[in-house]
Amino acid sequence: AQLSPHFLFNALGGIAAESERPRVVESMVSGLADVLRYNLSQTEAKASFSKEVDVVKSYLLLERVRFGEGLSFAIDIPSDAQACRVPQPLLLPLIENAIKYGRETSGTRLDIRVGASLVEDRLRLWVENSGKWVQPAPAQAGRQVGLANLIRRLELHLGKADYLKVESLPESVRVSVELPVEFS
Repeated sequence: AQLSPHFLFNALGGIAAESERPRVVESMVSGLADVLRYNLSQTEAKASFSKEVDVVKSYLLLERVRFGEGLSFAIDIPSDAQACRVPQPLLLPLIENAIKYGRETSGTRLDIRVGASLVEDRLRLWVENSGKWVQPAPAQAGRQVGLANLIRRLELHLGKADYLKVESLPESVRVSVELPVEFS
């Protein structure tokens, strides 16, 4: 329910800009509807991870229309990982952060990579964006609200633990989440 209004306005502006290309408009409207439907209908505590993976693809395709060649992305989430049940939304806030903050430090091109794997009894997922980590000052209200909400949601559903890890890599930032495996 915290989908950025900026995203909505930009998506609608992108759709209007493509008015001469009906197939592109149709695809964008369908993608936007998927993202909005997902955000408004998350009443289950946990759902199949595959649902969110599909929405993340729609979201990233919309953002690619918005940023053009300035955004590239790759998603590598195997079907066994997608079969897990996870608190929702899980990936979407990480993607939104990657775009919002990655654009600030990536120069003209933002590269996003999304992945997941099952390791023993744990689901490990990550979102990595080009650019560098910028530690927000304590006085910067409104920064990292998405990450704070994600951590709180995970703790409510799964109990207190260190689920989230932020890594500042030489040319990118990786945010990882590790959860106990639960299948549908």
